[in-house]
Amino acid sequence: MPAGTVCNNNQATIPAAIGIATSGDTIRVASGVYTDGPYVLPAGVSLRGNGAGVSSGATKFTLPAGAQTYVTATGPATVADLRVDIATGNGATGLAITNGTVDNVVVAGSGATNVTGVKAAGSQVHDATVEVIGGTGNTAIESGGGNLLYSDSTWNGGAVGYRLVSGTDNISRVTVRLAQTAISVQGGLLNIDDSVIDLGTTGQTGLEARPSGGATSATVNANHLTVVGGGGGSRGIAADATGAGTLDAHVNLTNSIVRGPVTSLLQAAIPGNTATFGVGRTDYQTSVGALTDNGGNLNVDPAFVNAAGGDYHLRATSPVVDKAAGSPAALDRDSKGRSFDGDKDGTAVPDMGAYELRDVTAPKTTFSAGPPARTNDNTPVFQFKANDDGAKYECAVDAGAYVACASPVTTTPLQDGAHVFSVRATDEAFNVEAPPATRSFTVDTVKPNTTITKKPGKRFFKQRVKFKFTGSEPGVTFQCRLDKGPWQKCTSPHRFNVKRGWHTFQVRATDGAGNVDTSAAKFRFQRIRR
Repeated sequence: MPAGTVCNNNQATIPAAIGIATSGDTIRVASGVYTDGPYVLPAGVSLRGNGAGVSSGATKFTLPAGAQTYVTATGPATVADLRVDIATGNGATGLAITNGTVDNVVVAGSGATNVTGVKAAGSQVHDATVEVIGGTGNTAIESGGGNLLYSDSTWNGGAVGYRLVSGTDNISRVTVRLAQTAISVQGGLLNIDDSVIDLGTTGQTGLEARPSGGATSATVNANHLTVVGGGGGSRGIAADATGAGTLDAHVNLTNSIVRGPVTSLLQAAIPGNTATFGVGRTDYQTSVGALTDNGGNLNVDPAFVNAAGGDYHLRATSPVVDKAAGSPAALDRDSKGRSFDGDKDGTAVPDMGAYELRDVTAPKTTFSAGPPARTNDNTPVFQFKANDDGAKYECAVDAGAYVACASPVTTTPLQDGAHVFSVRATDEAFNVEAPPATRSFTVDTVKPNTTITKKPGKRFFKQRVKFKFTGSEPGVTFQCRLDKGPWQKCTSPHRFNVKRGWHTFQVRATDGAGNVDTSAAKFRFQRIRR
């Protein structure tokens, strides 16, 4: 049991617990793999596991292949914190719930055929991940309507990602991928916002209002969608009343991005049927049929952060930032507010698409190591870091082009003279650091020459001697040495005492770049007796 759980009745199996549970009870299931279903919960009985992941701490239900429903629940009840793995087979349903709540549930059925991940009616589904790809005829979510609220979920379906057959559904903050038809409204009313539909390279339809299966009317109100991808002949969003019967299909699309499908928007109806399609404040490429243009539409590259990698957040330079309309108080696909002034004009306006740009602050780079202002190293090393851990860098030397780089950077050999090393960081929203961080330095590889300008005679009697000397460059420092003694700092004039006999005085200069005169100036002399 989860830590702190106290049960008033403990049973050895889930079926045994179901047998004694009554409305209002919750059956708590510990971690492990359970195969003694299917599980049909009494009305009003909730079922909670210990986690929905793939680790040993999860609660996992699985059954032999067959056309069965793994978990059936009738509300008011909650099914939460568990995983259902549909065995490879035909016609199974992972979870069927009516008038209840689903929270933190994973249903996986990759490779199975004609399966449905979740069937729901009159329920709320939150934080649900459904994977039913790889087989034929699979549906991730099938809804019977009834004011369902779906939110913060990911549905990966084979044939259909989500199907509404009747009633009214509300969907917020979902992602639908890998489905031939991502969202199909066969009947009823769907209100959907702040969601991503990714058709990949083979999907055919992103979202459609298309009456069928006995329904005569299908309506979609879509706001802040990002619809991408698509195979040959694909369509992004469609109001389709081409079926037999007296049908009407309606789509109202606002504040969205549709990029990738062969036909972005489609309005189609046969004589006797009605299809309407209103579009406003939406970035799309192509359309077929009679659309009602509600203004503010664009056809521009939305500048996704990394479309090839499936990241459809907007870059800071995106032309669809602050181009939507409506209240900025809603939440985007990341469950974060849309009250952000992306174009920095002083007014917070929502962006088109499922994601709101919230980062328009460029990163800032600081140097942690580099050459001194004057150096004799013509291939200096620079170390740097931006205040954004995800930043990428470009470097340049002097007026050269910026090229991708990573700290530390060693330059190519540089000529003597003044130079500037520049580095600029770009964050994940493609905010570019401006101006770049720079380090100015001078390369000096020329060694100074040292000259003795005053010295004693070759032979003399006095104990104390004096030397004067100078360097060939301004600002040099000196080291002096007598005979085989150590080199020591000295300045000109330099005075010292000597014993009688022969001696050798040497002096060498070191310039500001650290270059040392390797041919020290020297003078040999003798102190003699009177």
